[in-house]
Amino acid sequence: MKKRLMTLITLLLCVVLAFSTLVSCKDETENVGNSTDVYAPGGEPQSFKETDKILISNGKTDYKIVIPDGANRVISHAGQELQLFLKESTGCEIPIITDEGLTHDNSQKYLSVGNTVLLAGQTDIILDRKEIGDGGTTIYRKDNTVYIAGPTDYGTLYSVYRFLFYTIDFVAYTAECVLYDYRTELKVLDFNYKWKPAFAFVSGSEDNIDILWDVKAEQTYRMYHALGGTSSAETLTGEIWSGQYCHTITYWVSDETYPELYENGDQLCYSNPKSLEICVQSAIDKYVKSPSGPYIMIGGKDHGGYCSCAECERQSKLYGGQGGLYVRFLNAVAQKVEEYYKENNMKLDLCIVGLMYYAYSNAPVTKNDDGTFSVVPVDANDPKVLYHTNMLDNEGQVTVGAEYVTIDSCFSHPLNDPLCDTNVYESGKIKAWGEITDSLSVYDYGVNLSAFTYHFNTWSHSSGTFEFFDNYIGNYYGEESCHENGISSMHYFRVFLRAQQARNPYLSTEKLLDQFITAFYGPAAETFKEYFYCLMENYEKIYVLQGDEDFGIFTALKTSGYWTRDNLIHYKQLLQKAMYDCDRSGLDDAEIYKERVYQEYFLVLVNENEAFSSYYTTEEKAAVEKEIAIGRAKYDVYQ
Repeated sequence: MKKRLMTLITLLLCVVLAFSTLVSCKDETENVGNSTDVYAPGGEPQSFKETDKILISNGKTDYKIVIPDGANRVISHAGQELQLFLKESTGCEIPIITDEGLTHDNSQKYLSVGNTVLLAGQTDIILDRKEIGDGGTTIYRKDNTVYIAGPTDYGTLYSVYRFLFYTIDFVAYTAECVLYDYRTELKVLDFNYKWKPAFAFVSGSEDNIDILWDVKAEQTYRMYHALGGTSSAETLTGEIWSGQYCHTITYWVSDETYPELYENGDQLCYSNPKSLEICVQSAIDKYVKSPSGPYIMIGGKDHGGYCSCAECERQSKLYGGQGGLYVRFLNAVAQKVEEYYKENNMKLDLCIVGLMYYAYSNAPVTKNDDGTFSVVPVDANDPKVLYHTNMLDNEGQVTVGAEYVTIDSCFSHPLNDPLCDTNVYESGKIKAWGEITDSLSVYDYGVNLSAFTYHFNTWSHSSGTFEFFDNYIGNYYGEESCHENGISSMHYFRVFLRAQQARNPYLSTEKLLDQFITAFYGPAAETFKEYFYCLMENYEKIYVLQGDEDFGIFTALKTSGYWTRDNLIHYKQLLQKAMYDCDRSGLDDAEIYKERVYQEYFLVLVNENEAFSSYYTTEEKAAVEKEIAIGRAKYDVYQ
């Protein structure tokens, strides 16, 4: 690791000095000056020109929201969300109808949501999953009609939220903290919008992400995010992974029933035809007849071993290592499931995903002198190879993908940092997988989306990592907690940041941070920024004290030497002042803002009690422990 202090202090100074305008309720007569020549970073349009067509005026409208006849829950929810927030903004409830009996006619005043017969008649709107991804979003205006749709149902739902963003300045900071303009009149905007996000789904991998949210799964999609859980992301129609995510191999091929298939290294033997037969039949019996989500994961056990039988060793040496052997097994499963779908005339889309972890983390490629990669070829005449390609590029209903695990990354630098030797190596492995498949996801560590006292400070380089992911990864992004730092600030912001940069990885972390604090903490924002700045400054001190910035996923920073009692007392004082700012604001929502600040105060109190309770008097200790007990019960947190 090349020593280089992070630029977080500079970043946060900019945050403190640059207090941007809150994306919130504006004066209803204000003209936002829509223009198609204003772009967000990455080239996404920032706004669109107004037309002379009236969408809503003084609580009335001639428009209708159109959804497909027999629309599923995702599309129905998209239409309902569009209706709800336009009504919240203007007081006008636009009726929702189905497309039954309708014909394509752009002179009609419709907001067409999803794959309606109206969209089918508009032949110049092409929704291509390969072009804009599963989570891709589009909005087009054709005369009076506005088409809001993505290449998948979730892409359509995200498209609705982008329509609301452009039309009423809708921003979801959390699933429940949603801000937008109040308007007496809305004009139809001249939409010509198409956007490919970095990820189709973002999720926390822990099951306590909903502790503070207390919301239904569908509400989390307002912020481009799937609710975490043991299934790793609930969807409107079930679970993305059908309850089987990560280390799932024994679910498909039981190591208790078939111990002989695990006897050489305690991982499944991926060269054995019997392993393939059992895995395919198990998948058909348990899942693929009626999948509840778009993905099925076949992931190995949680250790670094691999099957070392003679045939696995032979194929690994010839065809690109254990990763290559694993790829061919996944391809073979996909081929068999595809055959089953065709034989039974089943029209279902499914992506079978492998977990590229430990022994299976290297793609079956060779690196050329010019830095490019070549896929290791497979001998088509080799009778023992289950599938004769190392590519994950199936074109049928059943595709194959890879989820790369960043377990060897440095979590204090972005993956695209050329000065971080660890991440230069790690990013090279991801680039290699990019040669194998267009369906590459990531299982990341370092910033937990759920736990209270576990996270790592990766905010200063979040955008760099997501920009890198945008080039090589595009389906699913999941995170897990690993760092025990003793202080875990701004749980909600971590979720908001990941959601925003998963949609557009080129958005500025500094601006998102400033926007979030201003919106989420309201009258406490200025003082809360000071607290946050002091907190982040202590991370810089930790880097100096440790003498290294190369932090792996199990780096422990939770020691009194790094988080001194003076630190914690100062943090408590700032947060107490922030709560006082809420009290004296006189706002109707003052208690809501105060509660958000108190959640941070509670974390500091817990950490102070764990590290420095010996400083308390008997009475102080009893009072603190009582307050902590109340907080743990209130938030259902006992870590």
